[in-house]
Amino acid sequence: MNRTALAVIIALALAGCRTDVRTEPPDPQMPKPSVSDWATLSDGLQCNIALSKTAFRVGESIPVVVRLRNSRAHNVRVPPGYYHTRSGHPAFHSGIDPVVLQPNGAALQETRAARFKLDSVGKILKLGEEDGFSFDLTHCYQLDVPGKYTLYLAFTKKYSGFADGESNRVHFEILQ
Repeated sequence: MNRTALAVIIALALAGCRTDVRTEPPDPQMPKPSVSDWATLSDGLQCNIALSKTAFRVGESIPVVVRLRNSRAHNVRVPPGYYHTRSGHPAFHSGIDPVVLQPNGAALQETRAARFKLDSVGKILKLGEEDGFSFDLTHCYQLDVPGKYTLYLAFTKKYSGFADGESNRVHFEILQ
C-alpha cells in the first residue's frame, strides 16, 4: 500500500468514517438480471441496476442494487469501494452519479450525496466475475412528488478511474 492510500485510510478512520466503504453486496434474493438487462460500459465492464419493485409510497425506502460484471477476456480493475454512508449522509465514489429523471423528463436535483475517491489499488475482476453494492435512493433524492420516474447510473472514467457509460434504466412510480 502506498503512503497516500495509507494517509487517506488513517484520515478517514480518525474522522470516524468507515475505512471499508463497501456496502452490503447485492441481495442474493434479487433475481439475476437477464442478458438484455446488462448495459455495456467501457473497458469490458457491464452494469445492471435493479429495484425490488416498481411502485413506492412517498417516504418509503427505495433500495437499489447495482451489479458490475467483467465481460472481456482481460482483467479489469474496479475501485475498493463505490458507496458509503457516514452519519446518514451518503457518498458515492467520484465518477459514479445516480440520475433520476422526473415525469417531465428533466433530471431531478440530487440533494444529499457527496463524492469520495480512494487511491488504494482496488479489486481485480476476472472474466465473468461480478462485484456490486446497494444503496437507498431516498438518501440521495427527495422523492415526495407522486409520478413516474426513471433511474440510471452515469459513469465517468476521468473521475472514477475505471469506466465510462451508463447503466440500464429502471422505471418506478412514487405513489401518494
